[in-house]
Amino acid sequence: MENIINSICEELVKNQIVSKQDVPIYQYGLKMLLLKVTYITSFIIYALLVGALKETILFLIAYSFLRSYSGGYHASSILGCYLVSLSTIILNSVLCKVSIAGILFKVDIVLLILSSAFIFLFSPVDNHEKQLDDLEKKVYGYRAKICVACSLILFIAFNMLDATQTMAISVSNAVVFESVMMILGMIKNLKQ
Repeated sequence: MENIINSICEELVKNQIVSKQDVPIYQYGLKMLLLKVTYITSFIIYALLVGALKETILFLIAYSFLRSYSGGYHASSILGCYLVSLSTIILNSVLCKVSIAGILFKVDIVLLILSSAFIFLFSPVDNHEKQLDDLEKKVYGYRAKICVACSLILFIAFNMLDATQTMAISVSNAVVFESVMMILGMIKNLKQ
């Protein structure tokens, strides 16, 4: 991957699109882009294999917005990040299949309410690599609340359409998983 990134940056410098001093910034940006593309591609392949494409895409969208503004736990390595992310995708698809059976759906509703309240009260959670100032905390917190409100609206709408209950569960899982990541981030912050 490094070779691909370096080749792209060399071409950008050669064509005078980027200055040599800005190359490290572009290398980092390209690395993050390629990692995201790799992650999402592998998640989509997994979703296709288990028959949960719609649920996975909806989960990724809801979770990404919540995660961007609520913060929380960040793994120490790229592999750790990928494994945590893949675990959430797998857990979401399993819970979608199990929750429509009955009792777990009721538990899911309770967890959604508790998690929504937690995100409303405590977001955002910053970390040692991305410290937020007071204005950023206020803006991110406001945006996190909007994301939670939108998630709750989607959850209710999908529940009203019986055929899309797994979609409702995916939205709920995004909120619940993000609150767990926030709690883990708070714990990690206390240890540092």
